[in-house]
Parts: sequence; structure tokens; C-alpha cells
Amino acid sequence: MMLDMVYDVALMWGALLMMVLLGFLMYSRSFLIRILALDVLSMVMITFLVLYALQHHAAYYLDVALALALLSFIGTLGAAGYHRHRGPT
Repeated sequence: MMLDMVYDVALMWGALLMMVLLGFLMYSRSFLIRILALDVLSMVMITFLVLYALQHHAAYYLDVALALALLSFIGTLGAAGYHRHRGPT
């Protein structure tokens, strides 16, 4: 009972953080800030998947979270490399 309430509060905080990050992603002018916001947004989505897996005892959501973390890491490296070759804005 108490653990379910903790999961629900964590999911609500994550949803609020997700909305703030989406606004930050849409209205930011700097490319580096957008990369950072997208990376943090993917980490929040990974947190959602892990919390959902814990709450519903479904281990396959952890596999999806791991795959998303890997794709996020590769995407962040690619975007940072693109920014390095393109130059600062």
C-alpha cells in the first residue's frame, strides 16, 4: 500500500518533469541545451519504465528501458559529435 503510493508520487513528479523538459526542448535556442534536455527526457522515460516494471512485476519493461538507455547514449554521442564538427551556435 505505501509502496504503491510512493510509485504514484514518483510517476506524478516524473510527469511534471517531462512537461517542463518538453517545454524546455521546444523553446530553447541553443543546440547544446536541446541535446541536454532530450537526454534528460530520455532518462525520465527510462525511470517511468523502471517504475512501471516494479509496480506491475513485469521484467520485460526493464529490457525496453535498457534498450532506450543505449539508444539515448548513442544519440547523445552522435549529437555532441555533430555539434563539435559544426561549431558553436
